[in-house]
Amino acid sequence: MENLSHQAPFDAILSDAAPSTTGIRTVDTARSQALVEAVLGLVPPLLKAGGSCVVKVFQGSNTNQIRERLDQVFTHTRSFKPKACRSESFELYFIGLEKREGFN
Repeated sequence: MENLSHQAPFDAILSDAAPSTTGIRTVDTARSQALVEAVLGLVPPLLKAGGSCVVKVFQGSNTNQIRERLDQVFTHTRSFKPKACRSESFELYFIGLEKREGFN
């Protein structure tokens, strides 16, 4: 983060990160959600007020908690599954728009 912090604040943070998968859905979703939490940890120091964030997550039992966290940080949040994703895929994207002023 040291290399990025001197260039911040940014207008947007985009993450299409995915963990190495095991084929065990509970393990894979937990790893994916940990990646998303790490990305969201970068939002306060790196994203300017009014900025946006997009993250990919594998849907699992804690997906709602990620949405709730985004709801706290951003004025508007959305989730979507692109048409390009296979129907059996459990990838989901969250978009946070307009980071709230003073959210650190």
